[in-house]
Amino acid sequence: MIDLDPILAEHGAWLVFLGTTLSGDTVALAAGVLEQRGTLRLWPTLAAVAAGGWVSDVGLFVMGKQFRRSRRVARALDQPSAQRLNDRFMSRPVLLAVASRFVPGSRTFVPVALATSGNITLSLYAGVSALASIVWAYLLIALGHNIGEWIVDVWGRIRETETILTFPALGILISVATLIWRLWRRKKHGASIVPRFRRY
Repeated sequence: MIDLDPILAEHGAWLVFLGTTLSGDTVALAAGVLEQRGTLRLWPTLAAVAAGGWVSDVGLFVMGKQFRRSRRVARALDQPSAQRLNDRFMSRPVLLAVASRFVPGSRTFVPVALATSGNITLSLYAGVSALASIVWAYLLIALGHNIGEWIVDVWGRIRETETILTFPALGILISVATLIWRLWRRKKHGASIVPRFRRY
């Protein structure tokens, strides 16, 4: 079996960054657990998680800007859930930008909705998203660290890093599979590829 600890010690920050762009919360929590056991260092891990969240948010915002005149985006924004979002929160775009980083169900839709609304510029959104991503990264890594301590208290130190990585790997696979399924299904039925906003 391949020993993953040396690989993570050398390339862990990049892997965390890539994983966070695909499955933010799951990877960030796992990174906190790995930081607690000493496999990852705190500051590079914090920077990687925050950067992954920021790139994901800003990337979706830029895509929303680029395709805002698309008929598919227009149909998605014409949904009742999008209209409720617009009526209740779009007058506070900064607050909405911050909140979406902490509400998993809104992260794919809110950046696109904000981009098409014209209520917030890319530079302002990028700055607000950066601050929110730093706080989000710190909170989830701290939570993951505490989970790691709890695991040690209950089961003792887990020797195999692969066991810890099972959950973020499943999270990434599920995220990618869900995205592919949605794209295929919506393309088949001629619907918008932009997910609807959901409140949790």
